[in-house]
Amino acid sequence: MQGHLATPTPADAVIQPAGITALEDHEFDERSIISQVGSAEHAEPSAAAKKRPADAPPRRARKRRRAALSPASALCRKIDEALRKFAPNIGRPYCVVTCASDVMTILEYAHVVSGETSSKVLEKLEWAWNMGYGTLDLHTPKNIHPLSVDVHCYYNRTTDSKHDGWFWLPADQNTVLKMYQCYVGRSYSRPVPAEYPNVRRNPREFQFYDKKKSFEYRVVPFRAMEASWTIRRPAIPTAAFDSTNRVIQYYYPFKNLPSVSLHVPPHFVICDTARKLRGVYGGDYRNIRESVDLKSEFPGLEPAEEITLLAVAGIYDAWMNAVPSDEWRSGALPDSDAARGHSSNSGGVSPSDLGGDGGAGDIDPGVSGQPQQGVDGGRESSLAPGDSASCRDVADESCEEGAADEEEEWEDPEYGAWLQQWVEDVWEATHGAMTSSPGSQGSLVGAPTDGKAAGSIDSGKPMAGSV
Repeated sequence: MQGHLATPTPADAVIQPAGITALEDHEFDERSIISQVGSAEHAEPSAAAKKRPADAPPRRARKRRRAALSPASALCRKIDEALRKFAPNIGRPYCVVTCASDVMTILEYAHVVSGETSSKVLEKLEWAWNMGYGTLDLHTPKNIHPLSVDVHCYYNRTTDSKHDGWFWLPADQNTVLKMYQCYVGRSYSRPVPAEYPNVRRNPREFQFYDKKKSFEYRVVPFRAMEASWTIRRPAIPTAAFDSTNRVIQYYYPFKNLPSVSLHVPPHFVICDTARKLRGVYGGDYRNIRESVDLKSEFPGLEPAEEITLLAVAGIYDAWMNAVPSDEWRSGALPDSDAARGHSSNSGGVSPSDLGGDGGAGDIDPGVSGQPQQGVDGGRESSLAPGDSASCRDVADESCEEGAADEEEEWEDPEYGAWLQQWVEDVWEATHGAMTSSPGSQGSLVGAPTDGKAAGSIDSGKPMAGSV
């Protein structure tokens, strides 16, 4: 059984979505609502819209998002389906670290790359990953996995703004080193370059990356977890607790904890792991490589795994030093993913299309943008931690822009048109009968017959502003 720790719930913990607020006996002025809806169509452009280049392609109207990631959502079901083949004996949602099913523990669906990632960081990732501007969706199933509550708390735990829980480390060192050579510009055995080459390349183009359905990772804890509770796993993962099934306890530094198979590709893991390393040890990759004693800080790592960890930090450092071009921001790069539209769910360029296996000798640096000024331009705010794709078609719409200011999030022409039509219908229903038959008792069209007061509305449609 799981030992639950008294740890504060993280920011992106599961919260049940609020129900739809039914219209009761609220007094409101329908004509003023119509006036407000009409005036919104002719409102001044938002500050973010004014900053966009005049010749930039128009943005799609954003669909409204629910405030929480519900375990019953279509997104979570898609994640559970992807993980089911890794633990067929369980046959239901489970924590990927402890193998405890949802009937044995409480599960939460955790983002690997945090939903609070700033727009500036997202822009650099989109550039380095050869994506179109504004197309990175952090709510793709490939960036989310289920964890039990206590494990999830440690995954996101911070003290004095520094992570002191645990992180994932890719087990495939070969792929990590090839990514390092591509983005850093030289092999790992050579000194760190003074400047990075500003390379653009889709991470899925590396050897066998795009065709793989699972990736292996290790759980690596920071030293602060030395006094933490053990990680317990059943010897044979099952859907429910079985007293005859031996439970194995793994102690810090969890060196003997089996590696975990995930559907999450390495470039998402690299982002999260390197971000945590930078937050704990400060500085950039050079500082971590030269000054951090990995044997002392991570006693459970083998020498080869230490190299993988440093390579992960180097790749992320190259990404964070990327300099996107203004031409790319405006969508004027026809040979990049900006012209095709990119989704982290969709198929990518296979290694055979590159004329090789994606190895060190075959690396094509991709499209390199010239350094430009004004890196801080573009999207205004970060993604909210509660944002999710649970109300969308996750298979088809993962290209939707991730971060945007709140004003743009509410600019939905379809919703505005629906609201205006609804208000007009309410006005006609509540006033049409009285104006057509003077002297009547104010009978309503479709008036209730169950004793409700005349004039009360029980339509089941959401009031303006409700979700």
